Amino acid sequence: MQPMRAMIQRVLGVPDGRTPSEVDHDIDDEFAFHIEMIAAELEAAGATPQQAALQARARFGPQEQY
Repeated sequence: MQPMRAMIQRVLGVPDGRTPSEVDHDIDDEFAFHIEMIAAELEAAGATPQQAALQARARFGPQEQY
């Protein structure tokens, strides 16, 4: 597990008693939300949906690093 994800799990998982897998799911949802927002901005600027999705993932970086 990456250090950032472990820290987020500790911060988010302890107060409400969620399991690590529940916290992982929430983190993945949060990443997906931000990638979708970047893609939407790129589409608004003229990129195709496919181009926007690829560029958004590239800008956000690999999720494995988190």
